[in-house]
Amino acid sequence: MKKNIVKLLTNFSPFGTGPGLRRFARQEIWEAAVLHQRCESAESLQLRLLVHLVPNYAVRGQELQSGSPSLPGYKLRQIKDWMAEHVVEDFNLAQLAAEAGLSKFHFQRLFKSAVGVSPSRYHINLRLNEARRLLRETKKNIVEVALEVGYANPSHFAQLFRRETGLSPSDYRRQR
Repeated sequence: MKKNIVKLLTNFSPFGTGPGLRRFARQEIWEAAVLHQRCESAESLQLRLLVHLVPNYAVRGQELQSGSPSLPGYKLRQIKDWMAEHVVEDFNLAQLAAEAGLSKFHFQRLFKSAVGVSPSRYHINLRLNEARRLLRETKKNIVEVALEVGYANPSHFAQLFRRETGLSPSDYRRQR
């Protein structure tokens, strides 16, 4: 009986093995010994253990796995909105950090943790998404599109666009 519980607990290693879990396991093992005298099956004991473990430790396990801090939701939305409004401007990490009220180092770390990409990569993606939209929906030439999304050098824009999409801006327009 005790071996089955220990085996079951090791299967729950992603949920942690903190003192609360160990204390609960000891209590369940003790109750199992008492209940075993009443002929309770090992399967029902395992079920009782699962019923306790999943709600009480699954959330904590997810928190531990994603334990890195990130920007609060309202602040992240505020920063993303600001970046979208200023997509044409050159990327300025100091300005973004000031908008968030954080140091450049902490802002960059927290933003990447929340979004999955660095602030500069996010800015590039915003520009390229706007360029894709302009290429699909307008008749503007490539130079005008490059300038409208903030690239002063159309050659650099075309090179970056090709690297990210696999197509030149003019080929992208023809495909769409």
